[in-house]
Amino acid sequence: MHHSCSRSLRPFLRHSLRLPLSLVLPLPVLFLFLLHLLHLPVTTNASCPNACSRHGVCRLHSRCTCYPEWSGYDCSIRDCPHHLSWNDPPFGRNQAHFYEACSGRGVCNYKTGECVCWPGYTGDGCRRMSCPNQCSGHGQCLTTAKHAKLDSVGDFFSDRGHKLDKGVIRGQYSYKAWDRDKTTSCLCDPGYIGISCKEMECPRGDDPLTTEDQHGQLEVSAVQTITVGPGTGTIRHLGSTSGYFTLSFTDPQGKRWTTRPILASDKTDTEHCTVGSSQYVCESGGLITANNLRMALTNLPNDVIDKVEVSLDTSSSIGVGLMQYRVTFVGAVVSGKQPLLECNHVGCDVDGCAPRFAGIQPAATAVCTVKGATFFRHETEGIAASAIDGQEGTAENEECSRRGLCDRKTGRCACFPGYQGAACNIHTVMI
Repeated sequence: MHHSCSRSLRPFLRHSLRLPLSLVLPLPVLFLFLLHLLHLPVTTNASCPNACSRHGVCRLHSRCTCYPEWSGYDCSIRDCPHHLSWNDPPFGRNQAHFYEACSGRGVCNYKTGECVCWPGYTGDGCRRMSCPNQCSGHGQCLTTAKHAKLDSVGDFFSDRGHKLDKGVIRGQYSYKAWDRDKTTSCLCDPGYIGISCKEMECPRGDDPLTTEDQHGQLEVSAVQTITVGPGTGTIRHLGSTSGYFTLSFTDPQGKRWTTRPILASDKTDTEHCTVGSSQYVCESGGLITANNLRMALTNLPNDVIDKVEVSLDTSSSIGVGLMQYRVTFVGAVVSGKQPLLECNHVGCDVDGCAPRFAGIQPAATAVCTVKGATFFRHETEGIAASAIDGQEGTAENEECSRRGLCDRKTGRCACFPGYQGAACNIHTVMI
């Protein structure tokens, strides 16, 4: 400010404030005071570095308070995601794995705020392990927690065949440790195995040279019984509105297959069927359901069930309105122990259902249960299984029937001399 201007201000200040000229403040202070009266901005020499890079607020002592995800003395550094550390020093008794940038398994790019993860780690902030070769395109990369939920003894059923909630997550195991959502592994698609799911499984079958089990007993086929019907005193005949049911089979690779809907006829079944040109021909009131059961199971794709026998139990102890069918797995593909078939009799009769079918009627009393040598998954789990409930298969169910070598690249068996078939289960020459 020029001296002439400052001289002109002195009389004004002395008159306005009615103060002696000797008490008027020095000119620099007076100038700031006037700016304050006029509400003009005041600038000082104090400021934060780089104006906090516009990523923070300048606070006391010229220090920046950075916005979230920014750091540094001038808030110019991008923070990387923080997650549970893979390996850090414990900070208390049974306390470790605190939050760390890039989970301690990567390098932070402070310009982009993204982690460059070390090999074997992936995800936001390197929070998860990566699966080998991304499961080779033949599987799912799942966390340990998700794998644990799939580890189950199976569904539980009432004595009528309805699924039950046993209060233990349907028998599943719940993994809750610190790495539950961090460690991962491959869940291979059916037909593939290995830590990266790159290897193929080969067909399985019964060793053609063995006839006895490990206890020296003659090998037997697996047998399961299916009890099905409306469960009422009213006997429904073929062609009535008794409804339908389906059966689901799980193959050795863990893939689930479901049959076409099967008509739930009941007491009209008899054993008056003759062999036609290509299939059984049953007269009206013949062995309709048993024949349909056999065809439904053997018509599943990819020959997952090559041969079964189905017989009808006509004993009076089964119950009014119910029929019991005995399914024997006699094929080479289904040799040995077999998982229980699952009967779906509730039905699904709305758009989008596959398959779409009306369940067994009346639904309030409908029954469709499957039992084998053991049936601990039913309400009567404490009752010992009887011979009529079924038996466990004791034949082998091994890759290439133990009579060949599996080519993991093609999923085909290279049979030893004297054996043939997809699973090398056919003995052609005596050696």
